[in-house]
Amino acid sequence: MAKSVRVEAYKGLGSTPFQEDDCEIVEVNVMQFTDFDHNFNKYYEIELHKSSAGKWRVFTHYGRTDDLEKNPDAGKKECRHFASESVARECFNNIITEKLKKGYNKIELAHSNIGSDVRKSRSGAGEDKEDRQLPPAEFTPSSSSSLSPTIQKLVHYIFYESAKALSSSVAAKITSRGIETPLGILTKEQVERGEAVLSKIFDILKEKEENFSPDELANLRRLSGEFFTIIPHRIGRSKSDVHQNVIDSAGVLESKQELLQLMKDMLEVTSSGAYDKSDKPTVDLKFRALKVQLKEIDKYSPWFQEIQDYVLNSQRKTARFNKKMEIETIYAVRRPQETDSFKSEFSPQKLLFHGSRISNWVGLLSRGVLMPKVIVRSGVKRTDAGLLGNGMYFASSASASAQYTTAGETGSQFMMACRVALGQSKEYNEPVSFLLIFF
Repeated sequence: MAKSVRVEAYKGLGSTPFQEDDCEIVEVNVMQFTDFDHNFNKYYEIELHKSSAGKWRVFTHYGRTDDLEKNPDAGKKECRHFASESVARECFNNIITEKLKKGYNKIELAHSNIGSDVRKSRSGAGEDKEDRQLPPAEFTPSSSSSLSPTIQKLVHYIFYESAKALSSSVAAKITSRGIETPLGILTKEQVERGEAVLSKIFDILKEKEENFSPDELANLRRLSGEFFTIIPHRIGRSKSDVHQNVIDSAGVLESKQELLQLMKDMLEVTSSGAYDKSDKPTVDLKFRALKVQLKEIDKYSPWFQEIQDYVLNSQRKTARFNKKMEIETIYAVRRPQETDSFKSEFSPQKLLFHGSRISNWVGLLSRGVLMPKVIVRSGVKRTDAGLLGNGMYFASSASASAQYTTAGETGSQFMMACRVALGQSKEYNEPVSFLLIFF
């Protein structure tokens, strides 16, 4: 007959005999579960603790993910106390196994914002340097910055718009530790897991975008739930909220891919020291993280006039953009890695335009113009595919590229003029469908 073991469970921490200052955190698991069929958007955090006296406990913290955004201490916290390590570990592992069977998935966090007070205090929660996302109109250039006031405003503006776009979809803020969600700090590996799920969704969408079979719809709901489990979102509680978040079209798929690219861009710049705790102005650290050279061109210089004339004279009315463009500022941009690898021997070379939404400019400046993984892999139909299929587009008309730009809070829109080595090319006078990629 097996020997019975006494288990004491306490809700909360105030009544437990376990001393918080005498606690070793032996193991931790954070799990998340988003189920579109049952309207679940839940988290479960579990910790295994040991005291110097040899006592053991299993701490759990669980609840709805949506509730954490307003109250970091939301949810239920419980402790289970044990006399031996073996029984404590058995309980710890059994709970994890039970949750995984119910549909929970383990998520990788650089730091956790949930769990026991002792864990949060040791992970540095609340000690990070947050990007306060000060609106551009309220931003004042720093006199101690090494950058000109105009460059400071530009850098602040693009980071502000990128952070705003990110936090509008994901319950997150940008801090010195990275992308901080109510659950904790997301890692690049976690984002890449989200990309893998989007690839599975593409496999369903690549054949058609409507008239799905019941099995296909069920798979889209399941995979959508898996994606939101890996990348926690604001989903809401109502059935209509849940239905609207199913990734069931190429347009929605593309928006999620762009979101993940934005997250990777922001993770890259934060890891480069954009939010270091130092005496340098934050805007200088952000600029350094972009790894780009920027210079404002004097409005009264011949160079400014030449580029302005080139832009304005290239305008052509389009169905989506029929406004007259006004040039506010021109910046000279140099990315050393692209300059060094540019194939100057390729001809012809042309100065062509590329437009993009305001939230993409941190990425465009820090990594250059790149194709999203999902598009490179498959050529899935995109909302901005244009007449020549999916690819990286440049235009000889500024107004053609301008239709892909969006205005930020100041009303300004950004577009780049790039020197493009076309090499051997082919002209088409009618719409065709193929994958078009410029290298």
